[in-house]
Amino acid sequence: MLQAQPIQPSRYPGAWVRVFGAPLPLPLYLKITFYEDRDFQGRSYVVTADQPDMHAHLNRCNSIQVESGCWMIYERPHYIGHQYFLKKGEYPNYQQWMGFNDSVKSCCIITPKDTSL
Repeated sequence: MLQAQPIQPSRYPGAWVRVFGAPLPLPLYLKITFYEDRDFQGRSYVVTADQPDMHAHLNRCNSIQVESGCWMIYERPHYIGHQYFLKKGEYPNYQQWMGFNDSVKSCCIITPKDTSL
């Protein structure tokens, strides 16, 4: 009997992985949009890859739209400080992702083993 051994998906868009023997496509385009003001207003910054330092692009972050993928966001540059896991959805204010404040300074793509996220 063949044993199922999930493989950690690649961090590269368009990659294919084998989960339980069947190839599954990963999202071709991972995207998260950060907004300086609540309710998706104000200056925005679109991210499609890991960002170790976003301070030059945003002064603050009060709302986020995750179009695809799962993301870990951090309150300080270089993946330091409080971290928050976000999956596809809309977060109209920082309390929606349980943030302590409006500081988001770095983020990275999270590749879950469960591809339904």
